Amino acid sequence: MTRIAVLGLEHETNTFLPGRTTFEDFLAPGGWPRLSRGEEVFGALKGSGVAAAGAITAAAGRDGVELVPILWTIALPGATVAEDAFARLTAEITGRLAAAHAEAPLDAVFAEMHGAMVTEENDHAEEALALAIRRVIGPDVPLAVALDLHGNISDGFVDAVTLIEAYRTYPHVDMRETGARAMRRLLALLDGGPAPAKAVARPPFQIALTWQCTLFGPGREAVDEAEAMMDADPALSVATFFGFPLADIPGAGPTLVAQHPDPDAARTAAARLDALWLALEPRFDGPLPDAAEAVAAAMRTAAGPGHGPVVIADTQDNPGGGGPGDTTGLLAALLAADAPALLVHIADAAAATAAHEAGVGAVIDVPLGGRTLQGTGAPIDGPWTVLSLGDGSFVGEGPMYGGNAIALGPVACLARGNVRVIVAPKRMQASEPALPKHLGQDPFAAEILVVKSSVHFRGAYQDAAREVIVARAPGPVTADLADLPARRQLRRAAGRAPVPDAAPAATTPTP
Repeated sequence: MTRIAVLGLEHETNTFLPGRTTFEDFLAPGGWPRLSRGEEVFGALKGSGVAAAGAITAAAGRDGVELVPILWTIALPGATVAEDAFARLTAEITGRLAAAHAEAPLDAVFAEMHGAMVTEENDHAEEALALAIRRVIGPDVPLAVALDLHGNISDGFVDAVTLIEAYRTYPHVDMRETGARAMRRLLALLDGGPAPAKAVARPPFQIALTWQCTLFGPGREAVDEAEAMMDADPALSVATFFGFPLADIPGAGPTLVAQHPDPDAARTAAARLDALWLALEPRFDGPLPDAAEAVAAAMRTAAGPGHGPVVIADTQDNPGGGGPGDTTGLLAALLAADAPALLVHIADAAAATAAHEAGVGAVIDVPLGGRTLQGTGAPIDGPWTVLSLGDGSFVGEGPMYGGNAIALGPVACLARGNVRVIVAPKRMQASEPALPKHLGQDPFAAEILVVKSSVHFRGAYQDAAREVIVARAPGPVTADLADLPARRQLRRAAGRAPVPDAAPAATTPTP
């Protein structure tokens, strides 16, 4: 019997945010499965779209394979992870892993991680976790990992693991498939296949989240070329990481990991991809109108011919980049213009509670939003009319959260004039149509749809949208990297002059 441990620990860390991400943040994050242990993991992930669910499914039909569930958890993107939280989770993972390994030797480990977790003591927490796993299983047991496309990947991490897979899409619509790919490669290795050599390339620039989209433009060209290279040589695997620029660490930025049984082939592939990324660099950029400009442009388009909503992305309050989900710059602009719009959503527990206490049809005079960060818009006073209410429990139907059991707590849709705004106690990326539908609001029928998201919303709304406008309203998910108060980063913003004393790009083979 082949025994494969399955585990997951994920966080995307925006080190520019105040505060800390605590252990409690890993318990029940908005939109994602709850923390689960042991056999609970199978039930918690069943039907979800996460990578570990794909890995479990890929292995389930194999005779002679026993999956050993360890622990799985995720916290929403946010501030630096408290060291005690990371230590507690790592200790539980390694303790459970050691017990399983002692019961009967493990033949391999599959781990779902993010790639951009930063703790108070670790710039690269995934490297620390991988090394902790290695101390349990030893140097020879294969360790396969599935990671987010936004990972900031260290050399130590690459050395510590055996196989690396990364999402190939942003918006992330291939999370399950990424886990399945990693598991299939792991099973092939256990069946006697060759272990890959790895070569790493690091383009010398950073890319704002807004321009990392793989549906079009340079992002699409980058992943298409990697796919074409893998199609031409089935022995080649490429993990493409666009990086997470909101981490003030030296290792932040893109990483390209080519894996091949032949070290020379891995090096050649990494060098070819590095050259492509250098050529694409100037195109990782685009317009960023302010809130008022974005609303005016959306109203002009909405008043003209065509079908589908005009979508405005409030990119700098993207919860998927650590935004609090309660900035009010775009809401204020919508109200000033009395725009025919639906905003998804403001995270404000007090406003949601007040709406439920008052009931549908009531008018409530409560301030909305603006409670978390200074300088991102003041709370906006009422009155607000309560249009609809919901318990906030529903199943995701979009391409990212599809199948996830989502529990946001009591939610409401409020209105003033032509502006409708959804409020919820928890923040969550606005890429899930099931939330507005839960409240009787059809996002596809809105004249203007405002989403607190950078790119993930495109998975659900890109094809239906008449136009997409990416707006720069006040918020902590910085869209122009020249505005970042970075002190430790070494790579320039795409298309900008080099950072003084920046480290050059490197292509480093790993045996």
